[in-house]
Amino acid sequence: MLRIILALFTISIYFLSIFNIALAGQKWSDLSVNHPYIEAIDYLKNQDILHGFPDGTFKADYYLTRAEALKIVLSSLNVELPEKVNIEKLPFTDLEDKWYLPYLKYAYTYRFMIGYEDETFRPDNPMTRAEFIKILL
Repeated sequence: MLRIILALFTISIYFLSIFNIALAGQKWSDLSVNHPYIEAIDYLKNQDILHGFPDGTFKADYYLTRAEALKIVLSSLNVELPEKVNIEKLPFTDLEDKWYLPYLKYAYTYRFMIGYEDETFRPDNPMTRAEFIKILL
């Protein structure tokens, strides 16, 4: 039952559904206070789940990459990530030493995401709805 509740909550995050919450006042350089999802975005920022980009933007109208979606799911679960990840210990041929490695290591270890048959993970590819639902189940 808890997994179903978590899945529904996470799906809501993924599609940035409108939550009925108080506006937290987070200022993003690319979002106005009238943006339809500003309350949800600010709420998730305050929950330390979303952070936006280093340039102060959020890019709400862009797609989520596979790596970003993985981070959102694992951040919402509050999992303990490995501090150091040896890239050679992961079975994917297309990885770089980037911010997503601890999330990917955790996800691979616990079989949240296993990659593709050609031994790639494709961290910068858009996350499809089907792929997202699969990591929830």
